[in-house]
Amino acid sequence: MLVYQMHRGDDKKYELEVTDKRTGAAVNITGATIKLTLRETYTGGIFIQNDFTITDGPNGKAEVAIDAADTSGLDNEKHEYLFDVQITISAKDETLCTGKFIILPDITY
Repeated sequence: MLVYQMHRGDDKKYELEVTDKRTGAAVNITGATIKLTLRETYTGGIFIQNDFTITDGPNGKAEVAIDAADTSGLDNEKHEYLFDVQITISAKDETLCTGKFIILPDITY
């Protein structure tokens, strides 16, 4: 399981490189839609859902931003969410990865 962390109220970017699971070669993601979704539970409401920006489609590279505004409204406690990253390309959906996303309290807020 993947685990990502960030501090409440911070700006953070995460990079993604999509590769073929069999060959390891980059997948051309030009024209794809990729989404990051965070929820408290599998069936709970969506906390964050942000689109990735394709930064180098032919080489399978994209990035997603989580802005300070996305988390600054949380109380200053540790919050744990489930996340997944899904891609839609050529009218096909695929989950690229899943895991836990932890938002940590900060001292300066």
